[in-house]
Amino acid sequence: MAVYTPVDRQTIEHLLTRYDIGTLVGFQGIESGVENTNYFLNVHSPTTEQQKTYVLTLFEYLPMPALDFYISVMETLSKQALPVPKVIWDQQGTALHSIHDKPALIVTALPGNHTPDISTTHCEQVGFLLAKMHRTSRHHPLKQKSIRGLPWIKAQQERLSQLISKNDESLMKKGWQLIHKELPPVDKLPCGIIHGDLFFDNVLFQGNTITGVIDFYNAGYDWLAYDVAITVNDWCINPDLTIHPEKYEALISAYNKVRPFTAKEKQYWVTLLQLAAFRFWLSRLVTFFFPESNSCGNTTHPPMVKSKDPDEFKKMFVLRYQEKIPEMR
Repeated sequence: MAVYTPVDRQTIEHLLTRYDIGTLVGFQGIESGVENTNYFLNVHSPTTEQQKTYVLTLFEYLPMPALDFYISVMETLSKQALPVPKVIWDQQGTALHSIHDKPALIVTALPGNHTPDISTTHCEQVGFLLAKMHRTSRHHPLKQKSIRGLPWIKAQQERLSQLISKNDESLMKKGWQLIHKELPPVDKLPCGIIHGDLFFDNVLFQGNTITGVIDFYNAGYDWLAYDVAITVNDWCINPDLTIHPEKYEALISAYNKVRPFTAKEKQYWVTLLQLAAFRFWLSRLVTFFFPESNSCGNTTHPPMVKSKDPDEFKKMFVLRYQEKIPEMR
């Protein structure tokens, strides 16, 4: 989440006239994240005489038709009592609107906070919940491919090659060749709806209990184990980015109890960890070199974004080849 497109109070108040959730008390831009514009909305409900917080998202690059999929995924998970945002529909039964020519969506804000110190218990809870999400959405009727899937990775690798150092260009080219050679055919691993970005800043906790999973806008139909690999690469690491054995074991074991890994998933596991690191190296480089692709050239109000270091995932990508990855049991 971030703020690329500024929105004033009058615009938000006009939007809320379409809904029956109440009147605007205040709003605040959300700095975290890198892809969409987000605001917290504090709304007073005349029915309950209480304030409630919502999240307004403006999608900077996703077209309106693509968003029906993400809404459907959140609705599916929410109906199964999983802790995901609930989509707010207006009085005409419409969820999506337009602000400054960007698709706009309001969802509930969830309680809890990002955990500053990740423990094995947190990793266990994340493993359980991710497996439940995969099990619940495995047979979702919509199968929209991930926007950050293999075609995107290939295209960005070619796009970035002239912008990075010769050493990084060589590493990226050789890395992609190795990964592409080792990847299994698409139909060889279980597929379903993946979150695609289940980093620690997209999970909310109260104590050791997960109270929210947010930011489903990288979701798509892909390998389920790939989603686990993305998650492990953020939750189960040491300060030097190597795998933390105890956190790794906690997350993998918890997930496996809900949705057991197949023999093929175990066979390709290390390659999926490498792919996950490679994908986020590229996406952070894209955000670094092309911030205007999100900000739409806005110079009057510079984007309010906290950039993330691409080199972190470059280092992780190299490490996933060098270190001995614990077996998936």
